[in-house]
Amino acid sequence: MQLDSTLKKDVHAATQHAESLVAQLSSRVAVFNKFGKSFIKTAGISPDSFMQLVWEPWRRCLLLQLMRVFCTDSRLTGAATSLLP
Repeated sequence: MQLDSTLKKDVHAATQHAESLVAQLSSRVAVFNKFGKSFIKTAGISPDSFMQLVWEPWRRCLLLQLMRVFCTDSRLTGAATSLLP
């Protein structure tokens, strides 16, 4: 695949921006001890499924933020908005 100079510049700029975001990334660990996997299982849900349900809204918000950063086409950003819960 050959990229023209404009596309190479765009890829380079996007890479630099992504690296900048990664450099700013921080994470936190939350300890939740109100109930454990046994309680979740009594509700008929696997612990993995439970965590997927918990994290899904956050994943959608992150996707929207990334679309706003990396997409200059407003139609794509609008499509990402429809992914919000």
